[in-house]
Amino acid sequence: MGRFMITRPYLVFIHRDALFAVEASVTGEIVHLPELAPIEEAPAHIAKNAEPGGFPEKGTAYFPPEGTHITFDTAGRFVASPEPPLNGRRPSVDVTFKSVARHYGPASIGVLLAGMGQDGADGLLDIHKAGGITIAQDEATSLVFGMPKRAIERGAARCVLPLDRMAEALVRLTAGLGERPCEEINNMARSKES
Repeated sequence: MGRFMITRPYLVFIHRDALFAVEASVTGEIVHLPELAPIEEAPAHIAKNAEPGGFPEKGTAYFPPEGTHITFDTAGRFVASPEPPLNGRRPSVDVTFKSVARHYGPASIGVLLAGMGQDGADGLLDIHKAGGITIAQDEATSLVFGMPKRAIERGAARCVLPLDRMAEALVRLTAGLGERPCEEINNMARSKES
């Protein structure tokens, strides 16, 4: 795909109480995320928690503090909200995506990966309605297709892509490459398979 630099902050959600668990080492050290930063010059820093009052920094992935929703104030700083769980989730992807849509509008990017339930579907729709870029993982590469399926059913996903095509889509979409980058990426993938 070529080289690219991470130019935006990332918020990462893992439903820790899900039946399917992802083990991750969150140490604050520099790590390399192959799907986001395939080159050594573009490391992604992992922060254990999004610190309330802090600003998101480019090239950094943030995890919400356990048991709190993460939103943004009018200046773009993290806000930790103790509001009740939404659809049984706190933190909730929906709460954060809705805040991202309100604060960043058409500059928003939302990516919804595999997971159970519907968390994130309504928030992804808000980002879509605000003119942001929205991507949902396809069924074929999803271990559990609940969350992306609900987003797709709501018309929230501009792109529905396999996991291994998302980095390329993000680069093309943010760079304004091609008239229909999602379709072009899927077509390229099909031609490589032939």
